[in-house]
Amino acid sequence: MFSAGAGKSVIMYTPSHLPVVNTRSRVVDELIKATADDRAFAYIYFDYNDTKSQLLENVIRSLLKQLLLKSPLLPPELEKFYDDCSKRGITIGIADLRKHLISACSRFQHVIVLFDALDECATTPESFGETAKLSIELRDAGVKVFCTSRIRTMDVCEKLGNPSVTEIRAAKEDVTTYVLSRLDTEWEYGEEGKERIADSLVRDAQGKFFPYWHFS
Repeated sequence: MFSAGAGKSVIMYTPSHLPVVNTRSRVVDELIKATADDRAFAYIYFDYNDTKSQLLENVIRSLLKQLLLKSPLLPPELEKFYDDCSKRGITIGIADLRKHLISACSRFQHVIVLFDALDECATTPESFGETAKLSIELRDAGVKVFCTSRIRTMDVCEKLGNPSVTEIRAAKEDVTTYVLSRLDTEWEYGEEGKERIADSLVRDAQGKFFPYWHFS
């Protein structure tokens, strides 16, 4: 789980060098590098400004697509099911999407799924609850599930099946390095104020932490 101000976005969606210039995930990069033919990795980044992508159907579709892209061929049963639905002019239901997602996971020796910014999925209690239920289903199917969030309450932990939780606090040195790097590129005034501004920002940060959940 992650709390505001701890640098979650920097760790999850920043290249290993500073400054922050794009949204390529450092964690995602490392997990993709670790995947082999018998391993797969899929991730979802939740954004409260994009409520459509938070719909359970779209979450499952995205995960399924990422897993299928890792496979050299479409599973015959999925291809047949899709053709049947197309011929009959019907939309694939969530229950069938769940079934094919779990089936796609079983085709690999190891599967890792990352749900990042899970707290931004909580635009409605239903959306978070559905995603939490999906994460437990994936865990029960042998998938390694990694979640990040700024919210950790008893209710949230229970909905996620009481997973193990790790809290990571922002180190003062890291915050200082980040702030100074931004000031070096964006501060348009004299040098004398930079150090004072950096000290103030680092002091106010107070080591805010970002916990994460891990399902083993």
